[in-house]
Amino acid sequence: MTNIIQTVYSQTQPTTESGTDVLLKLLLKAVGLKVTASRLAVLAYFYQQFTIGNSKPISHSELVDRLPALGFDKVTIYRNLNDLAQANLLLKHSLGDTLWRYSYHPVFCDSLLQLPHKNQHQSSTIHHLHAHPHFVCTQCNQLACLSLQNQEIPAAWALQIGKIEEITVRGICQRCYQSTEEDSFA
Repeated sequence: MTNIIQTVYSQTQPTTESGTDVLLKLLLKAVGLKVTASRLAVLAYFYQQFTIGNSKPISHSELVDRLPALGFDKVTIYRNLNDLAQANLLLKHSLGDTLWRYSYHPVFCDSLLQLPHKNQHQSSTIHHLHAHPHFVCTQCNQLACLSLQNQEIPAAWALQIGKIEEITVRGICQRCYQSTEEDSFA
């Protein structure tokens, strides 16, 4: 795949495109997906959220609400989410409800581009597993990314049971917990 990236990148003529657009187009081409405006917009949204440190997974309907000005219909966005997840450019998360949530897959994307890793989602153990932990509130369904203090724990689990695709911790978030505490004093 790296040879594909290098070949495509070397053939790219200087344009007015941003570096991010070029990078995202390279990712799409590297996994064999056609570069379309809608696919690029969906991937760009997740990439932008990841780069600003907001990698909270979101559902199809949340993404539709966040991209209305671009004029893509719900079905097109849905198909793009599935295509990008199937190509491993996005991660697909299940909270146990009927909604899938999606987030940028820094491990796979960076490995295609051979980029240095920059944040907590990118320890070598988590990268190797293609997973990172999430917390899900059982009351409000809020999903949050977690960091691990001991990065070797997931690797040990993988050795014991096989390939780990997702780690989810369930409980009550601080907001819901505080709300429950306040209600009990009323």
